[in-house]
Amino acid sequence: MTHPNGELFAQLAKLVKNELSVGIELTESTRVVGDLNLDSLQAMHLVAAVEDNFGVAIPMELLPNIKTLGDIKELISKLRSP
Repeated sequence: MTHPNGELFAQLAKLVKNELSVGIELTESTRVVGDLNLDSLQAMHLVAAVEDNFGVAIPMELLPNIKTLGDIKELISKLRSP
């Protein structure tokens, strides 16, 4: 199932808010560590939730490249592409 990028980000933002109980406005430039203040365990929990909810497997070697929610959105989009 494909999603326009805006809808994909809206679903991602909803997931992040539900999983992490964050009270800040989420944008594509929201930093995973800096703005969400995630420790490594919380970051791995978020990765697992993204994988489960979007039906993707995020390779461990790509995790250091994820800095923002926009990075996660783009990665989901790429992993879903044929």
